[in-house]
This record gives sequence, structure tokens and C-alpha cells, in this order.
Amino acid sequence: MREDIPAKLIKKEQSYEGMFIELNLKKQIWLISCSYNPNVQNINLHLQKLQNSIDCLTNKYERILLLGDFNCEMHKFNMPDFCASYNLKNLISSPTCYKNLEHPTCIDHMLTNFPKSFQSSITIETGLSDFHKMTIAVLKTSYRKLPHKQIKYRCFKKFNQHNFRTTLQNIISNIESDFSLVYTKIIEALNKLAPIKTKTVRGNNAPFMTKTLRKAIMLRSKLRNLYLQNRSKEREESFKRQRNHCVTLLRQAKKDYFEKINENNITDNKKFWKLSNHFSQTKLTSMKELL
Repeated sequence: MREDIPAKLIKKEQSYEGMFIELNLKKQIWLISCSYNPNVQNINLHLQKLQNSIDCLTNKYERILLLGDFNCEMHKFNMPDFCASYNLKNLISSPTCYKNLEHPTCIDHMLTNFPKSFQSSITIETGLSDFHKMTIAVLKTSYRKLPHKQIKYRCFKKFNQHNFRTTLQNIISNIESDFSLVYTKIIEALNKLAPIKTKTVRGNNAPFMTKTLRKAIMLRSKLRNLYLQNRSKEREESFKRQRNHCVTLLRQAKKDYFEKINENNITDNKKFWKLSNHFSQTKLTSMKELL
């Protein structure tokens, strides 16, 4: 669990590999179980032990999330009856185990009785396992927006390299000894040709955000507001066309960002989760925690 997430270890099992964690997110309190079943033939016994542990805790927790490598597909052995007893649904539908490349299986599950509280459940290849993929689910809740940031930058929109070089030559030829005076004159000349400006950006701005994408999103919001004021067919088509354009730019921006990522930030566990946190926030679901 990340340090900034309010959570505590409730129970660590001795008879099987498993633990229970309480996740406290404002008004939502989740009971999270992490367990491992090493042998598919022992799945019924594993589920029975897991059920005994859950029965002792369900009177305190309404929301349940069971994570782990069960080594068993959802339709085999007692898995259907176990899920039905707690009204659990598996968030993972794609294969997770590729030990047999011709017949990959889904044996790493994320079971919950509140499936609508999650979205974008996927499996990804991290290179950390021999033939297992990592499962990811996005939990929908809320968070406090960070205050806007003021960023200072030099505007090179009207910068002329030839004029700046000529100005430097004149400064150096007229002043030879006092370096501090030379430095002051150079900064003054640079401020005229490339003035310092200030811009306001979002505190929760994603690291892959580009100028083109930001302007496209602003235009999309503008077209959406116009459509809500007058729900005409023309305005609806303009808004949807710009919305689709933003989706295309967003996908390309994420792709370009990940292609430039340093490999050391992915192989290192702490750096990996710190990097992934940037993609756990969107405009619609203010806080998303990767589980």
C-alpha cells in the first residue's frame, strides 16, 4: 500500500498465504484480501479457508475486494459457488497466465461485490514475471484538487538569433574588464528579445500533457458549452468531432510519453508506482488508486 493511502493490516493468515487490509477512503471503507493458492487441486480448500476469514469480517465491512493468484479459472471447481455466496464479480476478463502460449488462462482475479465502483480494469505486461501479467483496476472516488501553479518562462516567439548575436558582440567590445556589468547588459538584452512571461497551469496536470492537447481540450469544452446552450444537430456534431480528436491526441501523447521513459524508472518498484500514479487521475474521477 502506498504511504499516502489510509490503510492498516487487519489480519495475516497462518494456515494459507493471505492477508486482509482495511482501506479507508473518506466515506468508503474497503476490506481488501490478498491471497495465493499455489496448487489448482487445493482451490476448494483455499476457498473454504478464505470464506471462514471473510465471514468473521463481513459484519464490519460492506465493500469487499479480493485480489490474488487463485490458480483456477472462474468457471471451475467451487469458484462459481464461492462468488455467488458474496455476490462477487471478477473485474479481470482477459488472460493473465501465459505458461501455455497456445491456451492462456485467467487465474489472477480481482473479485468485488461493488463492480460499478471500478473502471478500466486491464492486464499489462511488466517484465517482472516469467509468464504472468499484472492486473490493474481503477477505483472511482474523489480527491482535493491541487491549487494552480504559476510558471515563469521565456517567450522566444519573436526572438531573433542574429540580432541577439550582434547585441552580444557590441556589449563585449565596449566592456572588457567588469564581468558583472557584462552579465547585466546581456540579461537586459535577452529580456528585450525574449521576455519572461508567467502562465497558470493546473496543479494536477498530467506529465504527458502537451500544448496541442491542452488547446484541443479547451476547444472541446467550449463546443460542449455551446451545445448545452443550444442542442442543435450542427453543434452536437462539432462537439463530437472535437471530442474524438481529443481522444486521438490523448492516446498519441501517452504513447510518446511512455516511449521516452527511462527504463530504470520502470524496473525500480518505487519509481514504477510513483510514475503510474500520474495516470490514476482524470477529470471525471478525481482520484483513482491503482490496486
